[in-house]
This record gives sequence, structure tokens and C-alpha cells, in this order.
Amino acid sequence: MPMTMTQKILADHAGLESVAPGDLIEAKLDYVLGNDVTTPPAIKVFEKLGVKDVFDKDRVLLIQDHFTPNKDIKSAELNKAMRCFAREQEITHYYELGRKEMGIEHVILPDNGIVLPGDLVIGADSHTCTYGALGSFATGVGSTDLACAMARGVTWFKVPEAIRINLSGRFKKFVTGKDLILSIIGRIGVDGALYKSLEFAGEGIKELSMDQRLTVCNMAIECGAKNGIFPVDNYTLKYISRTNPERFIKSDYKVYMPDDDAEYSQVIDIDLNDIELTVTWFKVPEAIRINLSGRFKKFVTGKDLILSIIGRIGVDGALYKSLEFAGEGIKELSMDQRLTVCNMAIECGAKNGIFPVDNYTLKYISRTNPERFIKSDYKVYMPDDDAEYSQVIDIDLNDIELTVALPHLPSNTKNAADCKDMKIDQVVIGSCTNGRLEDIGAAATIFQGLKVHKDVRCIVIPGSQKVYRQALDNGWLQILDDAGCVISTPTCGPCLGGHMGVLAKGERCVSTTNRNFVGRMGDVESEVILSGVPVAAASAVLGRVGTPDEL
Repeated sequence: MPMTMTQKILADHAGLESVAPGDLIEAKLDYVLGNDVTTPPAIKVFEKLGVKDVFDKDRVLLIQDHFTPNKDIKSAELNKAMRCFAREQEITHYYELGRKEMGIEHVILPDNGIVLPGDLVIGADSHTCTYGALGSFATGVGSTDLACAMARGVTWFKVPEAIRINLSGRFKKFVTGKDLILSIIGRIGVDGALYKSLEFAGEGIKELSMDQRLTVCNMAIECGAKNGIFPVDNYTLKYISRTNPERFIKSDYKVYMPDDDAEYSQVIDIDLNDIELTVTWFKVPEAIRINLSGRFKKFVTGKDLILSIIGRIGVDGALYKSLEFAGEGIKELSMDQRLTVCNMAIECGAKNGIFPVDNYTLKYISRTNPERFIKSDYKVYMPDDDAEYSQVIDIDLNDIELTVALPHLPSNTKNAADCKDMKIDQVVIGSCTNGRLEDIGAAATIFQGLKVHKDVRCIVIPGSQKVYRQALDNGWLQILDDAGCVISTPTCGPCLGGHMGVLAKGERCVSTTNRNFVGRMGDVESEVILSGVPVAAASAVLGRVGTPDEL
């Protein structure tokens, strides 16, 4: 049966004469790769298997590169776990910091002469597919598969179909393999090669150096491919003669070439002369028009508006669409509030959020960049009257209530007034969503003369040093400090569970940030409730979810 390069490598390593797309096989592995993020979980699984030793200490590759040098205690513990395991197992290919062999995994495995043509490699990292540039089969797996592979030296595969990319012509000046792979991804899409092999062929291959081929295969996963692979040629042989001269001289590698009549699910012809210097592309989105009218009730802000919209249409309700705001109600939103609204457009799947330019916008940019404002060095775009929208949503701002998003989705919205039985441990006021000057001022207004509840810690994080200093000059930070708030330097810290307010198991936080997924701010058993500044500040005083009218 005719086979592709990938199919031949899989068949040989499975001890079979031939394989076909869709076959499930168990194949022997030449190398098994893990890094400092994926190996520690694999070690725990390895230990549960009851296996004492790895299948081959020379063929298990443990590379520390993701959080090295250690960025914090957790990353230090991850590296320590891998280091101890490597020493215990006497792993040959484990390199400490500063050693000449050490580096980024997908750079050093080819450059150190470890992976050679014909090898079958799996790695607990999605970009393991890089090594296909050497005529090997290489693909990413999860930590559980890594553990089993370290123990047994085999793993299972579903044999992939293949897409053949025929290359011809020559690159224009400055165009490289990176432009080629970006063009391919743009052409077929991020799932255009889903669980398929990208096999490169044609005279144009000689235009790509080994480094460029490694770049191309590295990004094969970005269009969903199981692997990317180049045929072995003189460029490949010259490369391995340098990286591993001993094995090269012994011809200790194997070259697999596709059969002339191998079957491909798709054949794509590319003239390299047609490839331009490429950046990532855009698919023009449809648009949802949000018509705003009326006026906000007291204490209600743009944060309540966008939470209400997300709750109404869902976390995927505007998937790859533009949220375009219009209507008389726009003037009710300050620039800070408009920035908050657009900041959270992504939380309903939107490609972007956009407000029309008005006097508020012009006044804002006259302050932020007076030089360009005076020169009119900007351009205003307004929609056509008959522009088409996939959906039109009419919102009367007077109907928007103080809103919260309960765990664990921004779309799980409720009226804040209906959640007053939810006790809290922490409040965070800040972030790229609500850390602007207006937000800090709103918090100070509510905290004036009040104290943070004895069971609550309240962290206030100005969004920039300019905001911090202006809030200081306005006397707002003194009000917050008097209330018992912790005032931080500008940081994203707690929003992503980094620092400055990470939650422990069972803790609950009201936060003005933009996401409340499981484990977002700390332990997986903690909870984040999203709100605007008025609700967050009131809740800090009340010790539970609350609203300013209760104070």
C-alpha cells in the first residue's frame, strides 16, 4: 500500500508493513520529551504506575526552559521536582542552567544533534512538531501520555491523513519560511489541517535553510496539524553532519521518502515567488449594533452595562463579531467607562468593541496627545446609514441595574441587589477594566468616612503611575487608606492569580476585573464575583455583596 513519509515512519516503528489513515497503532519511541511545566505532573502519574525506572535514560529528554531561571516559588518547585527526578533516574539529557547544552527545548534538540532523520519523537509541548524539519515524525502530547511513554517507551497513534504542500520558485528578498507558514495558515485556517500531516515537497524546498524549515514545522500545529515534515536532502545531511558527526558518519539514521502514488487528502501548490512579507491576517467580522438610549440610574456605570450585555447574549454571543455602539445614550458614558466596556467585549466572544468618535473622544485625546490633536493627526470613521448588521440590540440605560457576574462565567449575571446573602473575604478594585482615574475617584467617594469590614481585605490598584499620582494629588488615596484599603503599585497581579491578592481555597472575592473562571484568581475552589466599582466598594464595607444605597 502506498504511504506518505509520516505513514512510513509510523508503520516502521509499529513493526507493520503498512498503515492507513485512521489506523490505531502502538509505536516504539526514539525520544520522549518533557519540560519544567509538563514534566512534574507526568512524574506524579509515573509514580502512580508503580514503575521504578524510565524505559531508557538516554531517550528521555527533560528540558527546563519555560520558567527558568525560576520566576517564583511555584516555578522553583516545578524545576526542583524535575531536577530530582532527572538525578534519580540518571537522565542523560537533562541540563542545568548555564551548561553549554542548555536552552529552549525546540532549539537545542536539533542543534545538539539529538533528533535525526527517521526518529519518532513525542513531547509534552505542542510545538514538538518542530523536529519534522529533519525528516522525523514529531508531535505533542499531554503529561499523562508523557508519563506512560517514559515508563514503556511506546505510545499509541491514530495514523493521520496528509496534506501535500508542493513548493516551487524562489523567495523574494527578505521573505522567509516564517512568511510561508503564516501564508499557509492564513490560506487554510487555524483548523485547516486538523489532525493531518503537513508534508512538504517540490523544488522550492531548497530555498529554505534548515533553520527556516524548523520554523515552518514549529508552526504546523497552528493550523491544527498533527505534524509537519520535510524530506531529507543535502541541506539536512549537511546539518546533521555538524550537529552529530558521529552518528552521521555511521549513517545511524533512516531516510523515509513518500511513495510516488501516496494518497493525500489535499494537495496545495505554492510558488514561493508569490509569498510576500506576511503578518497575521484578519477575517472581516460581522457586526452587532448596540443602540443606547436613556440615562443610567445612580451608581450604575458602563461596567454594569457590559456585564448586562454579556449576560444577555452569552460568552459566545458575539463570536468573531464587532460590537458597535450607537445612539444618544453614548453621551452617558465617560471615556473611562467606554474603555471599560470595550475592554470586556472579548468576554462575549467579540473580535472588537468600538464607539463612534464624539466630543467626549476629542476632549480626551486633546489631553492625552495635544500635539497630534492640534495637527488633526487622526481619522474619524462613522458607519454608513445603511450599513448591515447581523443583529441590532436596543438598550435603554435606565433599565440597567447594578450588576454582578457570579462564578464561574462573565455571562452568569444577576442584579447585585439579589445577591446580598453572599459573604466575601476580599475586594479588588483596579485592573485594565476598572483601574482608571474615574474608578479610583468613585471608590473614594463611596469609602468617604467609612471603613472596610473587619472580615474583608480590600485591595485598590491604580491602573498606571499617572493614575496613582493624580489620585494621590486629589486626596483620594488618603480616603482609601483611612478606610483600611491596601493601595498597590500598578499591576495585573490578582486578576490572573499572579500576586497581590491571590485567593485561598474557599475564599470569595468581589472584583472589578474582567474574568471569573475557575481558579482565575487563585485556588480552584475559590470564587470571583465581577462587578463595577460602586458595588465592589459597598461590598467591602458591608462584608458581603451589597450596593451603595445600603450605606
